[in-house]
Amino acid sequence: MFRKEALEGRRMTWRGNALLLPGIPPLVVTIVCLFFLFSFLFFVIAEDYTRRVTVIGEITTWPRPVNIYSGVQGFVVERFVTEGQIVKKNTPLYQIDVSKSTRNGVVSTSHRSDILNQIRQVDNIITGLKDSKKTTLDTLEKQKIQYSAALQRSTDILHRAEDGIRIMKQNMDNYRQYQLRKLITKDQLTNQETIYYQQQNSLLGLNSQNEQNALQLTSLESQIRIQAAEFDNRIYQMTLQRYELQKELV
Repeated sequence: MFRKEALEGRRMTWRGNALLLPGIPPLVVTIVCLFFLFSFLFFVIAEDYTRRVTVIGEITTWPRPVNIYSGVQGFVVERFVTEGQIVKKNTPLYQIDVSKSTRNGVVSTSHRSDILNQIRQVDNIITGLKDSKKTTLDTLEKQKIQYSAALQRSTDILHRAEDGIRIMKQNMDNYRQYQLRKLITKDQLTNQETIYYQQQNSLLGLNSQNEQNALQLTSLESQIRIQAAEFDNRIYQMTLQRYELQKELV
């Protein structure tokens, strides 16, 4: 039995052949260190070198075109610089008028011509709307007159038919009295009742036609008002558009 320390000591025992070199002389170490030190100082002082650094500043590049924008829309009324002139920061370049007109005038000839052309087109549209309104309302008025006359005729016919039905009702009642008194036959009474009910059905048809004419007349009156309002609204919208275009020429 051996102790643990004895076993580890035996395991660490050198079992091979080793060549022990002599140590480096201190003088050689000193010379080498001084050589590296002087070489580093010479390189830092006498030679050039580069390194990466992060800097904050302004970079000036070659001249190139620059796009200038304005925060508002308007017309250029005056220019303070010329082509090729060197400018600095905060140098005024142009004067912009944000209104639609100035004392000297900012609307170009072509732009004015376009506005006048648009005004003429709007005037033509307004004239066309007025003509269409007149034509449409005249047509509806003619239909209204026709249906009004038809309603009057059907009403007159209905009144006469109602009077005839009342007379036939009295005759039928008389025929019933005659048949009770044996003055006429039952077939004659039946024939009179058949004629009466046929005329009553015809009266219902006349009444339905009269109501249809009245409804159609009411519908035409409503349609006339609606069409007139729609045309007036469209004409009003176009008039406002013309007014806006006119303001640009003031």
